[in-house]
Amino acid sequence: TLDQPSQLLARSLTILAPTRDDYATALYAASFNWPAVFARLQDLCTAHGYPWHEARGFCVVVFRSRLRAGADADWLHELDERSDEEACASGGLLKYWFGGADWRGDNLATCIWRCRADAQRGGLGAWHRRARGAARELYERVEFAVLRLEVGDGGREWRFT
Repeated sequence: TLDQPSQLLARSLTILAPTRDDYATALYAASFNWPAVFARLQDLCTAHGYPWHEARGFCVVVFRSRLRAGADADWLHELDERSDEEACASGGLLKYWFGGADWRGDNLATCIWRCRADAQRGGLGAWHRRARGAARELYERVEFAVLRLEVGDGGREWRFT
């Protein structure tokens, strides 16, 4: 079960959307509607009477890739769908978002987790192993990063480190 701050952040993340066409290659913090997400979090904290005073850290996983020409889209979809199911079942996943590849095949997917331990546990399943094993056949390149999202004062303060 998620604690109230995690639940509220997860609900605010339902409106996460890219704000620019080059989100797959642009700076992560500049690629999404974060101000709107955290305005929604402020509204949710108020609506639920939750006094979010202390800063709280969350784990963000950023997966940037360039698809190979002719990559098996059905296999990629299967890997993605099953890996998402696995991550949800592992607990602590607040949001999974992925976009569509641009004209070069560049893409971005991201997960926001309650904590780094949840993110690590979420990536241990059989479908995640299959997805990692298929990387060479599906992608020209893969970049993987882990960021910390710090949220304070009910969403009035936030930053990626």
